[in-house]
Formats: sequence, structure tokens, C-alpha cells
Amino acid sequence: MSCDMSSLLCGSCKAITFTMLLEGFVHPKRFTDVVVSGRTCKLCRLMVCMYSKLQIKSPWSPYEVEKSYDTISDSLPSLPVVSRELIGLDELPYFETLEKPVDYLPWKREYVMDFTSRPKPVLRYGNFGGGSTIQVSACEDSYYHSPEMVPLRDVTTCAAPRNYTMLRKWLKNCMETHKRCRPSGQNSVSDLSCESVALPIRLVDVGSPAGEMCPFLAETRGKRGSYLTLSHRWGTHKKTETTKDNIHRFKQALPMDELPQTFKDAIISAKIRDIFESSSCTLAAVHALDDDSNDQGLFLPHNDPLAVRMCCPVKRKAVPKASAKVLNAAGRNCVWKYEWLKKGQGEADISDIIRHNTIVLRPSIASLRYKMRGSKWYNRGWVFQERVLSRRIIYYTGDKVYWDCLQEQGDEQGVETPQSSRNAWFSSEAMAASNAHSFVKMLAREYSTCELSKRKDNLLAVMGVCNKFGYYYGQTFHAGIPDDGTGQSLLWHASKDSMPQYKDFHAPSWTWAGRSGKPSYYIPEPLETISESLISHMSFYTRTDCDSNNPHGICEGTCISGDVSLIAPVGELSRGQKLYDMKFEGYNGPTESAPSQLLIWVLGSGVHASGISTFRIDSETGTIVYNPRNLFLPWHTEILEDSSGHCIGYLVPDVSRSSNEPISERCIDIIGLETLADSPTRYRRIGRGRILCNAWLAQCTEEKITIG
Repeated sequence: MSCDMSSLLCGSCKAITFTMLLEGFVHPKRFTDVVVSGRTCKLCRLMVCMYSKLQIKSPWSPYEVEKSYDTISDSLPSLPVVSRELIGLDELPYFETLEKPVDYLPWKREYVMDFTSRPKPVLRYGNFGGGSTIQVSACEDSYYHSPEMVPLRDVTTCAAPRNYTMLRKWLKNCMETHKRCRPSGQNSVSDLSCESVALPIRLVDVGSPAGEMCPFLAETRGKRGSYLTLSHRWGTHKKTETTKDNIHRFKQALPMDELPQTFKDAIISAKIRDIFESSSCTLAAVHALDDDSNDQGLFLPHNDPLAVRMCCPVKRKAVPKASAKVLNAAGRNCVWKYEWLKKGQGEADISDIIRHNTIVLRPSIASLRYKMRGSKWYNRGWVFQERVLSRRIIYYTGDKVYWDCLQEQGDEQGVETPQSSRNAWFSSEAMAASNAHSFVKMLAREYSTCELSKRKDNLLAVMGVCNKFGYYYGQTFHAGIPDDGTGQSLLWHASKDSMPQYKDFHAPSWTWAGRSGKPSYYIPEPLETISESLISHMSFYTRTDCDSNNPHGICEGTCISGDVSLIAPVGELSRGQKLYDMKFEGYNGPTESAPSQLLIWVLGSGVHASGISTFRIDSETGTIVYNPRNLFLPWHTEILEDSSGHCIGYLVPDVSRSSNEPISERCIDIIGLETLADSPTRYRRIGRGRILCNAWLAQCTEEKITIG
């Protein structure tokens, strides 16, 4: 095997054949020599960068290793790697050891099973020495690109005709067959008229594909139709905005020279009318300004420094004209005989040979789900409702083009699994009480960690989603908390660290919206139990006002004040020591690694959802290194004690203070309250917790209380 520029590969890498990649092989160079060769050979460099994932003292990603290769490569051969062995014991389920790097790097192909026959000899992914996954792809006119050989297409430019053809097919199929992507109440997929929606007051008319007319700002005047939206980060560059001074000029023609490149590229996409004219869709510029640099537009060139383009020319007699498939003695489809053709045969012929016989090895590109969650675009506050409410989204990223609707997802390579990972929160199929509570948990978990340029937008940026939720589920949102009548929406807690109040935005104590940090509704349900609500007559009263009287002088008029009133059992408990400071009789280790039979008396049967501990032995010192299990409660969790000093539950404070045998179990989820000075029946929330003692509820009295 060789590449289009033979100087980019060493002699050992040029000798690698397609059959070797398909069946597996061991690279002939020692690992220490591969590291040295990686300074000039692209494939050796890729091998080392991907193998570095296993090296315990190497904190870098493959691309960070590549960027600093000349600086750090000398230390890589001596860095140990992690090896994990399954033991299966409760006290020692896994055993990890630190070992020396391998002497030689073996290539192993990942098999694809169709569950109806033996594994297919298909080349999609593989790895060297068990390191990070390497993706194998081929351009569409390569002999190797076929479902039986290399099924993945190589990436191309975002605006390539091939991508528009795929987008056209996806949108047509979505509109005609996807029930989940229809507006709620419109289950008929044959009636495309329901795609017509009320248009915004103003839209950009992009003109015809031929470009005879310059794009301009159009007044819709109550018309219905379909349109595209653009979701992207603004960045710090100069913005082109519609104002009273320029609106009349914009209605005549937009100043194309003044528009950001992302706007220009979005207009180009919108001009492909045969794709978008009958569907509503969101164009997401995910990569745009992810590093806060100048706007580079939607159509970034794909520039992967670790991608290796490799050519496998073959003798004419070995490959038929119409196909690159030849049956070998084992009866499998593969190319089995190779010969590097000399340049003396003609430059033009060599160019054609290279194009038709090229495959590409590169680090595996992240799936749509992980690509989005790791982008700055995904974590912007105003983007949250754009991605939740959009029925169809096309993602332009620095790696490739993805698309996603409420039923199907895909990408230009053909990698993504067809089933969409998005939830159709507002489709007729999804409207149920359990789905409503799942939406509330998602809203708190994801939106609370989004970034906003202005804190005053904390609730404004999610109002559209909350209003639509209320319309479909009949539950009104109050400062980010829905009135579900059961009190479940009040059972949030700090998932990791304390959640102090914002200084420039204030909200009641019963909502997470006025606090920094990440809330969670997750505490494992007790085993074999049925939940029932212990509260009744819950009601909210909120107003746009600031009860704190703007102590720091930086509130901007969007603070929320108000109370929630309800009838519920009320009892008194004492806050004890922190959970992770507890000591158990007969056990001297840390709390998080205590046996489940001890923790179950404090945490209930939910402790079984807390994973397992692992241990590692350092081969250099011979000492055991402890890897703790992850309990479902944060580090500032406190123990709750009754009047006798007995531990009967726990509390996760909103703000931290400075200071195997089954059992019969009844758990009571609680909200921790403190009495306010102005009224003995008015309280301030301090946290969320759970009571494990069956008898404690009998000591409570049912009262009507108000939480401010």
C-alpha cells in the first residue's frame, strides 16, 4: 500500500495491504521505532497518537498529541499503559495494572455482525494496540467504496452537491413518512399542508437560485408558509442588525458585503429551493466561533491533521472494470493482489489510479450526540429552545454534515444509527404524564448549565419552551418549576457542588432558576415500591419583582418573587454530620467504598445504583491505588437525625455548610425548610432529602405551609 505522496509514508507502511487491514496484522517496526518514524511518516504518527489513549500519564487527546508530537514523543515509549482484568468479587470486581507499552503494535479490525450470518469482512473501524478507534472510509468513486468492503464515505466539503442530494432525500422522506415529525394533532403524513405555519413578522427573501435578485428583508403580513432558521453563536465580531435607520434600505436589498460569512452561507443553502421550499428546518452552525475567533461561515473546509490518505493500486487483471471485488480462495470479497504502478505510465493515468484506489484512515469522528454536547453552541442559553423546538435540524460542523429530525438522524458518511436520539416532547405520541416529568428533569439538567451573556435572560431564554409545554401538557411553569399538583417538580437538588444564589438575578428558594450550578432530580427509586404523593392543594403565586431589594445594585428588572403553598406532613429533624465523614463499626475505609450492606441502612436500596469500586496496583511501587465508587449523592450531603440522635435519612443542602440482604423499606422524599422570621408558617427551602424511617411520618402533623 502506498499513498498519493509516497514521501509521507515510511517503507513499512507502504507495504501494508488492504487484506492486512481486513484480516489483521502486526506492524513490523518496534513501538520505539514507530514513535521516531512518526516524525515523518503520517501513518506511524496516527498509530502513536491513537495508542497514547492507554498511557495513564498522558492526559492528551490524539489531536493534542499530534500538535505537540515533536515535544512529547521522546517520553511516549516509557509511559506505562493501563490493563484491566475482570475479577468478579464484590470487594474487588476489577483489577487494574500498569504495564509497559507493547513492543509491537497489532492492528485489529472491528467486526460487524448482522446476527443472521457470520461476521462480514467489512472494513469500517480498527485500532492499533487497543488504542483509540480509527475510522476507515473511501471516496464514492473509489473501487473500495461498497457495502461489502469499505461502506463509509469519506467526508467532503459541506456545500458539495453530494451532501445536498442526501439532504434532499432525507427531507422528502421525513415530510412524507415520519409521524413523529408532524405537528401535534396532525398525524397524517400524506397531507403536506400542515407543514405550512404562521411566518415571523419579517424574513429574508433569498431570491431565486440563479441569483437574479439580491436578498432583501420581506414583511410577511400574516402569511403562512415554511422557512429556515439559523442557529449559531454571534461571537465578538461586528454584527449586522436591523434598526429603524436601515430597515427601509434592507427591504430593498441586504448589504451582502457587510453580512457575516455564516449569514452568506445560510442564504446560499436557502436558495436550494427544491430542498427546502416545502419544509421548515433549522440550520445549526455548530462549529461557528467555537473558539471565539472571526466568523468563518457554515462551509468550513475539512482539515484533519491525522487523516492519512492511502492508495492501493492493483494489477488490471486482478480487478474487473466495474468492481474492485475479487473472490479469493476463502470465498470472501476482497482485493487480494497489489502492485504499485510506476509514474512512467503517465501522470494522468497515475492520478486516475490514485483517485479510484484510495482509502482514508483517520481518528473516528464523534457521533452526532457527543459532537453536539461537546460544542459551545450546544451549551448556549438561547440555543436551548431552538434545538428543543426544531423538528428538523441540519448541523454544519468542522468535521462533516449531520442531519436530525424527531424520528431519524444521519450524516454524510453513513455512520450514524438511523434512530434519532432527540425526544419528540411535543408530538401527539409523546404526550403523557411520565414524559412530562422527563421533560422537567431534562430542562433543569441541561438548561441550568447553559451560558448566557446576560443573567437577566435566565428565564426569558427558556420562556418559549415553557409556554409550549404548558399548551400541550396543561402545566403552567412558575420560575422554571411546573405546577404538576404532586410536588415532584420541587424535588430537585444540587447534583455536584453547592448552588449559591446569583447576585444579579433573584428567584424564590423553591426554584433552581435563581442559583448557579447544576440541579438534578435523580435519586434512585427504592426497590419494589409504588410512589404516592403526600401533598395536596399546591398553588403558586409569582410576580416580576425582586424581594432582595437589589442589594448589589446589579439586578436588571427580570427577577422573580413569589410563594408556593401546599398542605403536607411537617416534622422536625436535626442536620447531622456529612455523609462522607461517617464511620461504620467494623469498617475503617472511606464511606464511598463501604459495603452495600452497611450503606443500605443510610441510603436505602438505592445504593445498588451506585456502581462498584475498582483497585489498581502501581507496577513501579507495588502499592494498591483506590478508585472509589460513585455514590448518587454529592460530597456535601448531610445526615438527618431524629430527636434521639438516630440517623434516619439524608439531606442534600442547596448550599453546603462550612462546618445485599433485602429489608422492608419505606422512603419519604422531603424538602428541607427553615422558618422565616416574618411568619411561623412561612418557610425558606434549604435542600432536598429522603427519610428511611417508617415511624417518623407518624410524628408529623399535617399543616398548610407557604414556601417563599
